[in-house]
Amino acid sequence: NNDGCSAIVQLLRTSSRTISRLHLSMKDTSITDKGLSDIASELPYLPLQEVGFNLSRNISNQGVNSLSKSLRKISSQLNHCWISLMGSDVSDMEIVNLVEALSYLPSLSKINLKFNGDQ
Repeated sequence: NNDGCSAIVQLLRTSSRTISRLHLSMKDTSITDKGLSDIASELPYLPLQEVGFNLSRNISNQGVNSLSKSLRKISSQLNHCWISLMGSDVSDMEIVNLVEALSYLPSLSKINLKFNGDQ
């Protein structure tokens, strides 16, 4: 739930100088857009080389929009990003915004994206 996200955000803040890989699986959780937004807001402050999200079906356009905005601000040497939106109800426009945000990352060399059949 979103309380778990608060704990994750606190961990990211206290370990911000050492986290180079962040993989979060939210698939079978009750995490909402607010929780994802809180976590995503910490991404630009981490020395990430790899980041991945397996997003829950509770995530909608608002959460993916927050993630896209945070990805645009990352200045670390991020070279691998994977995001799974299987089961979530995200619009085509937000997916386009997400892919566009990834294009702002100059060192990105590997991208894995998974979507529903209708997206």
